[in-house]
Amino acid sequence: LPEHLAASCVQAAIALLKRNTASSSSSSTLARPLFVMDPMAGSGTFSFETILALSGLVAPPRLESTLEVAQALGLPDPTLDFFRKKLGVGSDGGRREIPGLSICMSDWSDQAVQDLQENVDHFASHIGVIKKQIFGTVSKEDFFDQAFFTRALARCTHTHTGMGPGVGVGDVMLLLNPPHGRRLGARTDLVSFYDRIGKQVGSIYRQWIQMDALPRDASFAGVVICPDSAVWSAVQAAVLRETSLGTEDKVNNNKAVFETTHFTLGGQQMRCLAFAIPAN
Repeated sequence: LPEHLAASCVQAAIALLKRNTASSSSSSTLARPLFVMDPMAGSGTFSFETILALSGLVAPPRLESTLEVAQALGLPDPTLDFFRKKLGVGSDGGRREIPGLSICMSDWSDQAVQDLQENVDHFASHIGVIKKQIFGTVSKEDFFDQAFFTRALARCTHTHTGMGPGVGVGDVMLLLNPPHGRRLGARTDLVSFYDRIGKQVGSIYRQWIQMDALPRDASFAGVVICPDSAVWSAVQAAVLRETSLGTEDKVNNNKAVFETTHFTLGGQQMRCLAFAIPAN
């Protein structure tokens, strides 16, 4: 997705998460830890836009070059401080942290993972975030492998910088831009494929709740990019079906909520389906 569309989809997921979470936060501060999973990461745009949205930063290179010019021209300190604030750079050159944010990125091919790692390194150095504080291991993983999600969640349950000792997963956000069209091939049944995606989304949540891997007040939200109305309906039906299974004492009884944003990509009508399973 182009950056502006990815940013809009991420903002939709964050907004829906906040409206259905047990605690609220400002756009630049997390009131509780947030675990972001980007298992179809591609070039990493979804994850990078999440960092920009939650930190209040703007994408650099134009602003960084403007700061360099401003410094070279000897502009007043208040002007330089303005640019530093926008970039998250302290007067001593230090970079801003984003306490409580942990991101797990993966894709299914070796080449995609290699390119993704290079993009992460480039983004972290240019935007100034502390790479080891936010990004977990960029890995080759299969979205439909349930064990992968359990491993990723376990890696996330560590101390988050600035959130206090022993703080682990709070809320979860899942970002999905599945392949479609020529990327899948003409023989692929898109409705069945997206039904499987929705089923996996619901089963991830259900398994984590049944394992007591998530706090009972955790909210689970995210987005799925859908290329047509049939797959859009299939995802919603599968998520609702999966999250309604299980015993009452182990599975959140609140139904998933959905919001849809329509956009055009390459002449094709697309849908950004944001979902949230509210906290108990």
